[in-house]
Amino acid sequence: WLSGGELLLTTGIQLDTAARQREFVRLLAGSELAGLGFGTGFDHSSMPKALVSEARKLDFPLFEVPYEMPFIAITEKAFTRLVNEQYDVLERGTEFHERLERLVIEERGLVEILGSVASAIDGTALVLDGRGRVIARSRSAGEPPRAALGQLREEVAGRAEERRAAPFVPQHDDLAERALALPVPAEGKGLPRAWLTVIRKSDELGEFERLCARQAAVVVALELMRERTVRETERRLAGDVLAEALSGRLAPDEIRGRLVPFGVRDRASVLVFELEDPPGAEGALEAALSEAGPGGLVATARTPRRELLCAVVDSGAGDPIELASRLREGLAVEHGPIRAAASRTDAVES
Repeated sequence: WLSGGELLLTTGIQLDTAARQREFVRLLAGSELAGLGFGTGFDHSSMPKALVSEARKLDFPLFEVPYEMPFIAITEKAFTRLVNEQYDVLERGTEFHERLERLVIEERGLVEILGSVASAIDGTALVLDGRGRVIARSRSAGEPPRAALGQLREEVAGRAEERRAAPFVPQHDDLAERALALPVPAEGKGLPRAWLTVIRKSDELGEFERLCARQAAVVVALELMRERTVRETERRLAGDVLAEALSGRLAPDEIRGRLVPFGVRDRASVLVFELEDPPGAEGALEAALSEAGPGGLVATARTPRRELLCAVVDSGAGDPIELASRLREGLAVEHGPIRAAASRTDAVES
């Protein structure tokens, strides 16, 4: 009936021989109990020597409970402390959740949310997509070793293939007992689109850290939904701007004004990509342009013969041909064969 971690109190009524006393201590130590409180003044006037010597030999915690100290007083003290500890965890958890709520309401972004999580658990936090790619991470120190991160990515990708969506403890030795990966809730009952992983710098994850991780997973889900809605809106706007610019319905000043929100100023170039699924590659192209620096307008242009993935980028992005070549190579990894073309850099109204 013992599961480990318990503190056992006994009067030792059946421990009437040294052999039984030694065997009793070995049994408790083997079950990984927290310790033994031995009541004296009942069947034993003092602590049995065999009991004490065996406990010392096994480095097993043992203490005397004199007749004047009732067992109920010890259990009441222990339960009071446990209740207070649980209350403290819940109170701190509530304060942490309120901080996350404020970050979402203020639209501070996913990186700020993960930074708050990392600060709460004294470690780092990162979000991986369903394929195991890191899509966001806290700015805190203590990044996981490259080998550990690589294995974590493989575990996430493997769970997607096996259609498993339960929290798990990363298996790499460097992350043992101090890391936890949780699925980020998604719409419907399908597989999670992302995973939140929290990693403490050194100590094991406690109840408070696990509570923070569970709360953060829900908030991360809300933030990802908000960001997706924003991106979809921006893409619709980008498509409208591109369509109107190509149709010639916009005056030069209008074109310039409509491109400014996308990071495009006075001079720009146009990149065109021909691939199997242009709308499906818009997000990847946006991310690649963002990493390149200036960003730009990304949209799918529909022609009578086919759809083309287009990007209007500011002149600060560098040589258009070199940029188009670099972006084509990156997109080809996931989207197959791609043909690319680039215009010269010119005034946006040209």
